[in-house]
Amino acid sequence: MLLSRTTRSYLKSAGFIFAGYVIISFIYSETSDPNTPRAPKIPGRFDRTTPKGQALAAGAEDSRKRAAIVNAFKHAWKAYERDAFGYDDYYPLSHKGSNLSGGGLGYTIVDSIDTIMLLKSTGDREIAAMYDRAQAWIDKTLDFSLVGEVNTFETTIRVLGGLLSAHALLSSPPPKDSVYLKKAIDLADRLLPSFATATGIPLSSTNLTARTGHADMGNGGAASTAEATTLQLEFKYLSHLTGNPNYWSAAVKVNRAVRQALLSEGPALVPIFISPRDGQFQSSDIRLGSRGDSYYEYLLKQYLQTNRTEETYRFMYDNSMDAIHQHLFRRTPSRKLLYTSEYHNVRWPNHGAEYDITKWHVEHKQDHLVCFLGGSLMLGATESRGPVPPKLRDLTRSAIRDWNSGRDLIETCMATHETATLVTFSDMMVMSVKFVIHY
Repeated sequence: MLLSRTTRSYLKSAGFIFAGYVIISFIYSETSDPNTPRAPKIPGRFDRTTPKGQALAAGAEDSRKRAAIVNAFKHAWKAYERDAFGYDDYYPLSHKGSNLSGGGLGYTIVDSIDTIMLLKSTGDREIAAMYDRAQAWIDKTLDFSLVGEVNTFETTIRVLGGLLSAHALLSSPPPKDSVYLKKAIDLADRLLPSFATATGIPLSSTNLTARTGHADMGNGGAASTAEATTLQLEFKYLSHLTGNPNYWSAAVKVNRAVRQALLSEGPALVPIFISPRDGQFQSSDIRLGSRGDSYYEYLLKQYLQTNRTEETYRFMYDNSMDAIHQHLFRRTPSRKLLYTSEYHNVRWPNHGAEYDITKWHVEHKQDHLVCFLGGSLMLGATESRGPVPPKLRDLTRSAIRDWNSGRDLIETCMATHETATLVTFSDMMVMSVKFVIHY
């Protein structure tokens, strides 16, 4: 298949961006013992080299891309500062902002602060001034006691994660104290009550003011599998920074509950809902889009975060990738584009009755969220070791499979972008096929 120059450039850069982002974000690691959250002797690292072992130098094309990224950020941030500074969301057409909760969390500011810090490192004075204003807002205005009820997962990955990333980027190693760390500790302590369930699986919502957790009654009290299993990196890292094992213990308890549920179900593919009451998966679909996606992503990242010392997560990740290749991957008949299908549960009315996905209805639909998987597969294939791109002959058979699948999935995502007629891309793709090629 012939690819455009844009697609080829994107594929070449994808492995660099994803691997570098993960390792830089979690270079400060810890051991697998929840009672001793300290860094291992050799923290995870990522060295970009050419196949000849030389450091990669930025070329003219890289400089142009970097300038385009900085300018795009400035354009968006100026509008947000002008119209909605401090609000969670921004509506560019109406030039207004809104909050996702009563008091607002400053989602956009806190979730963007680490990006601003990275852009500031280019020496851009305008970006530096933007950082100063954002940092001052976090220091003087952000008050979690006034917020009210929030989504536990979104608040963890965007606000707690944003604060911890900003703290880590202040220096290497990070300082013992900062406004970001203080705010992170306050927020985590307010989120912890949602983990106080019989299984340790957190409740979907948390009232930060009252410090209480609340189940999602719209889903019968069940928690989203992806949401419950995409909190671990942030809480573990906070234990590492503070020496307080409570955050680590809460994260690990969730992992144990999910592993136990997997033992009783069989396949390494997880349904998208799990019960905080009994720790069992609920009758629900299997997909790599919403409510399922980041479960698989965080398996690999937890393994890398602790410098490859917790092999359980690598084992679970490998089993999941095997199952994805066996059950979910398919190709379109004409262009041979790789995509992930979904299994809709029509034969599992009661938990545990017929957990045999080969009898479920297959839907040839892929969420745009699934595009994350291309980067995860390529990262898992190399574990950020050696040159990028790797020498395939040096990889194992399964690693070669994963690298190629990751590349092909990115091609599919880019193909949908290049054929889009709208300014914004579609949230999902439905494959209209008569004869589907199973992977």
